[in-house]
Amino acid sequence: MENISGKRALSEREIFYFRQRCKNRLFQSLVAFFAEKAEKEGLTKKDLAVSLGKDPAQITRWLSGPGNWTLDTVSDLLLAMNSELDHRIEPLELRESPTRVMFAWGNSPKITGEDAQSNGGNWKMVQLG
Repeated sequence: MENISGKRALSEREIFYFRQRCKNRLFQSLVAFFAEKAEKEGLTKKDLAVSLGKDPAQITRWLSGPGNWTLDTVSDLLLAMNSELDHRIEPLELRESPTRVMFAWGNSPKITGEDAQSNGGNWKMVQLG
């Protein structure tokens, strides 16, 4: 199908990057929230397991990495912590983000322009938007 909107097509790499970034941010926020509840209220993984009717090992797996979390998983974990997620969507152009111009060297992690220039100019610039 032809793109008639005038917008460029997103690369598979960009799509993968932002999917992972979203998963990681959500995971980090939820785990930090759990740690705060555990410290302040004594909440345990076993408490979450009992609330959700799950094996405690499942809760440990969920809180060890985002893996294949679904929105249902996130909702269930938050509900077991008597909480709910508040969503905010922000346009990329309004965020301070290294994703607007990123630099890459082979398969290495991307770095921002300042670091790339200090590396003798051997970095390749990748425009993402």
